[in-house]
Amino acid sequence: MLPELGFAIPVRGQKYPSSSWNPQLFAMRAAELSPERLPAVEDALFGAMFRELRDISDPTVLREIARTTGIPEVEVDAAIASSRLRQRAAAEHDEGEEAGITGIPALVIPGLPPITGAVPTETYRQALIGAPG
Repeated sequence: MLPELGFAIPVRGQKYPSSSWNPQLFAMRAAELSPERLPAVEDALFGAMFRELRDISDPTVLREIARTTGIPEVEVDAAIASSRLRQRAAAEHDEGEEAGITGIPALVIPGLPPITGAVPTETYRQALIGAPG
């Protein structure tokens, strides 16, 4: 673990999320049902993945996160089965790609190309200094 950042580092062979679709669909559903709980859901997803190194693509993990954040567990399965949410997620993904976003995290500063991936702080600083306006 990197204690100064609160992140854990996966070890070889450790299970890691196979896809981000399920957590994205769950977060979308949580936002529809209870927007005031979305920050807690997002924090729980982030913590499970980056601090606890849990597989957040696993519906069992998502049901636990739902339970601890006050979202009914049945909503996890409803979200994963929802073709409407899948279509929305795919459209948002396509929109990001069209905007030049090819990785996460991504920062979009008007007038500049997106900054994607883990980059040094200085990269952000220089982009903000050079940003138009």
